[in-house]
Amino acid sequence: MPGVRDAWREVLVREPVHAVLSGDENNPTTRLPILLARARNLRTVFCDHGALNMTFGIRRPASDVYLMRGEMAHDYSAGWCGLSTNRVRVGGAADALNLASALNRTKRDWIVLYSEAYELWDGRTRSLYAELLPELCLLAGKTNRKVVVKLHPFESPRMRKSIIRQVVPAAQRNLVEMRDGPMTTELFERAWCSLTVESSVAVENTTNGVPCFLCSWFDPSWYDYGKQYAKYSAGYPLDSPERIREIPQLLEGIQITEATRQRLHTTIKVEELDSLLFGR
Repeated sequence: MPGVRDAWREVLVREPVHAVLSGDENNPTTRLPILLARARNLRTVFCDHGALNMTFGIRRPASDVYLMRGEMAHDYSAGWCGLSTNRVRVGGAADALNLASALNRTKRDWIVLYSEAYELWDGRTRSLYAELLPELCLLAGKTNRKVVVKLHPFESPRMRKSIIRQVVPAAQRNLVEMRDGPMTTELFERAWCSLTVESSVAVENTTNGVPCFLCSWFDPSWYDYGKQYAKYSAGYPLDSPERIREIPQLLEGIQITEATRQRLHTTIKVEELDSLLFGR
């Protein structure tokens, strides 16, 4: 670590650095340049990569200014995390996948389940799949749709395929398709609705016009991401797997407006970012 510190120190001494923009101040190697820059009275700005970030509530902030993607993140960082509102600004990068105004809405034939590596926090993936997938397959069969299980990059396709074969009856397996790799516009274009536990994909789906349901009965977290999503209409909690049967009726009452999208993701203006970084 002293070597990393000294390397960053040399960068700040030798190069014409005016500001430091960081997307991670929790990793020691990326926190160091922030601390060193502040010691030299350089501007330090943090831009979060996700929808919400609970680490602000458990670790001392290092940057001068925190850029939040929207009002929802601003509210969470100040209300739940206790981050000073004087250090928070609303504004994020333009979202390349946000195609809400241009989506083909005539072919909504997928029910997309966004899976995660639940084992990382002692979650029982097989139990969740056993509760979810039969209900989703039943809904897909009734509405002439397919269940698409989108894997997180940390998940093993081979292991997930094995679990699916264990919990989905043979007669329903043709209704399930598994996908890995990066997010694609097709996931939004063809989704009738989506489901997740507490992933920030709830926000991505909402900003792209896809209603997202939260598997709240399986959510073990104490940092209330799901509650914050629900507060800002970025997700709709389901308190049991059986509630999946009510999705067609629930969808009739859901309307994603431009105002909702704006509260989740507001693109920062170039002039404002320039002012934050360089004081111009």
